[in-house]
Amino acid sequence: MPFMILYGGELVFMFLGARVARWMWRSRDCVRALWRERNAAPPSGPEFTPDPTPQRAALPRRQVIALPRARELDRAA
Repeated sequence: MPFMILYGGELVFMFLGARVARWMWRSRDCVRALWRERNAAPPSGPEFTPDPTPQRAALPRRQVIALPRARELDRAA
């Protein structure tokens, strides 16, 4: 008898809300596993990944050394 007061649109929203609630209840284990994976303590063992190779830093413009050109080297020799 109380459902006769409700309109068809409200019944549809109740039905969809129940479906969403059921889907959320079923997927809670996946959500918990993702949360544990993100918030877990980092592993406390040796790391086997190699250290990144250091990149050479570029010299500032004032310290760039001008090399003699090939023509100047030929004239000097």
